[in-house]
Amino acid sequence: MTFRLFQVLVPVLACCITSAQASTFQLLVESNDDRAAGSEVFAVTYDTFDDVLGANFSSRGFSQIDVGPNFSIGGLAYDGQFRLMLESNDDRENGSEVFMATYDTYNDLLNADFSSRGFSQINVGAQFSVGGLAYDGQFRLMLESNDDRLAGSEVFMATLDTFDDVLNFNFNSSAIGFSQINVGPDFSIGGLAYDGQFRLMLESNDDRLAGSEV
Repeated sequence: MTFRLFQVLVPVLACCITSAQASTFQLLVESNDDRAAGSEVFAVTYDTFDDVLGANFSSRGFSQIDVGPNFSIGGLAYDGQFRLMLESNDDRENGSEVFMATYDTYNDLLNADFSSRGFSQINVGAQFSVGGLAYDGQFRLMLESNDDRLAGSEVFMATLDTFDDVLNFNFNSSAIGFSQINVGPDFSIGGLAYDGQFRLMLESNDDRLAGSEV
């Protein structure tokens, strides 16, 4: 699976997208293989959603973020600060499976200059993986089944009211459950963003040409 949207050959294991100030969109693309900082996480900014659709970036380049070999990027959300979620590649117990890093500004994100970091108590079931994280006044965590399933059993949503709730896994019990989203067997969730509307990104499991991949 290779991400060629920008004609920059950046292998991708997971990508995530978030919307920040002035409704700009930030896309992170991660190498399939573990790499050193400066060659592992590629960051792209789009000024509008139409620019996302047209692949018209306003800036792009490698971040200094260095993801450990046992983790992958799961999501990125913006609530006044950038919240990066990493998930263990193997199923683990809560407190060692989902790692959160906070960056005060986008430049801090690019430079891997975190203001806080640590493990969350979130425990993702062995048959699911993190698909995305978005903020619309609350944090919306999207999980996707590792195997293709029918609508109503494939994509799970959990709402966490505050970032402290994300860290402590105190979910809002009135806003948790399966979505009716049905992801085709040839695609996987790449990210979730909120800019007044929710924007869901799917990526082909196999490398494809622009116009048929994302």
